[in-house]
Amino acid sequence: SKGRIWVRIFKEQPIEGNSWINKYFEVFDSNGILLGYIDSPKDFDLQYINDRLYFIDRNNEMAVYEYGISN
Repeated sequence: SKGRIWVRIFKEQPIEGNSWINKYFEVFDSNGILLGYIDSPKDFDLQYINDRLYFIDRNNEMAVYEYGISN
């Protein structure tokens, strides 16, 4: 992952009984410089497998978003 840091940003904290509301990810390099933003699907599962990051949307779209993370 080239020493990159992925920070998950939330729109708001959950109110009792509700889930967190995701907004996006900020991606920083190993020196702390912001490289960019990646929007996240509204409700998703997050998986990291073999230098790949997968956002799995199990709701209306039934989609998988894939990002390559190389060393």
